[in-house]
Amino acid sequence: RSLYIFGNTHNRYKSNNVIITKYSHGEGINPVHVAMTVRNSALKILELSVHQINELDIYNLLTTADFFIKTAHTRSYEGLTFYVWEYNFDYPYYGLTAPWISGMAQGHIIEILLAAYKVTDNPKYLKAARLAANTMRVKVENGGVAIEVGNGLWFEEYSHPNVHPPRVLNGHNFALNGLWYITQIDKNYMELFDKGVHGLKQLLPRFDAIIWSMYDLVGTPANR
Repeated sequence: RSLYIFGNTHNRYKSNNVIITKYSHGEGINPVHVAMTVRNSALKILELSVHQINELDIYNLLTTADFFIKTAHTRSYEGLTFYVWEYNFDYPYYGLTAPWISGMAQGHIIEILLAAYKVTDNPKYLKAARLAANTMRVKVENGGVAIEVGNGLWFEEYSHPNVHPPRVLNGHNFALNGLWYITQIDKNYMELFDKGVHGLKQLLPRFDAIIWSMYDLVGTPANR
């Protein structure tokens, strides 16, 4: 899948200390890939202790958290304010045109911001994490990443109001991860998390490919 979509398996480089992702049709900043550069450190901080992380890793984490705050786009819907991180390049695989957003990115960024808050106790990081989580309360057609699934919700990895959601399994799960971490600080997000779990339980059987599993519900098999 990396070869098919990206054109190669080594598709990232740094420019001005920011990860740039190269695709066969162009390149740009992929917020998921930026978050992944420090996500391991963030999870160690959230699960274990700040003392498990060296000073350089903490510096990189805070630099990345500040980058996300600086590059956040503020949106609002029916009085709810939320942060999104836009992808400013097209993604032909699902017919996405820029700008589009990602539930997976929202989940990863929540983790980075919460870890930065745990390290510094600076409320700006917790505020930004809450605004990132608010995006999951808003439906795709209204500028968020949520899809109603019965009484539950699905958080779409490839979210655009004009594109039928492909319903990507790992993207939804990563969004749930970020929500779970914020519920450990703010119980106001527990109902939202529970709806995401309920949506997962309802759709999960549809990803069963008998001897394999599907990446999405439009026919893409999961890679190894």
